[in-house]
Amino acid sequence: MSGGPYRERADIASRSKAASQKDASSSPWTRKLVSGTTFRPPSPLTDFRSSVKVLVTAACPADDGSRLREKPASFHIDTSPLCPAPARIAASEDRQNLEWSVVPTAIRYDVTLLSPDDGVLRLQQQTQRTRLTFPATGEALVAVVRAYCPTGFGPRALALVAPSKP
Repeated sequence: MSGGPYRERADIASRSKAASQKDASSSPWTRKLVSGTTFRPPSPLTDFRSSVKVLVTAACPADDGSRLREKPASFHIDTSPLCPAPARIAASEDRQNLEWSVVPTAIRYDVTLLSPDDGVLRLQQQTQRTRLTFPATGEALVAVVRAYCPTGFGPRALALVAPSKP
């Protein structure tokens, strides 16, 4: 499958020979004449992820005097289930343990600790647990936790961790 996790679709005109060899009912190609500027396909283009390639041909005079003007375009569709962000991030009393809520479909978590003043990276680690122990820094930190699920990364959850106690 080309394009990584994306399935490609294209206008039948761009692959007329290959499309003519396929059964019309199973063909992923769609050709439709419309009179406006929108098109709604007869069935969903994907049920997961897809890279869609479109060739729009306008039947009006072009700058060079020809009657047809083509404009290629492409876009991505992603209807995969979301990988949510952890709902809660909290630091332990000694501020050397970071805990967050479980994301049920998570395979792992990417955890980043940054300095809030200058954004300098203090720690970056991956873990399958929902707890991370880190060395005392004596400064406040911004904790960023991002779940990774079978469908991809979820949004980042952020929390401010107060300075660790001496």
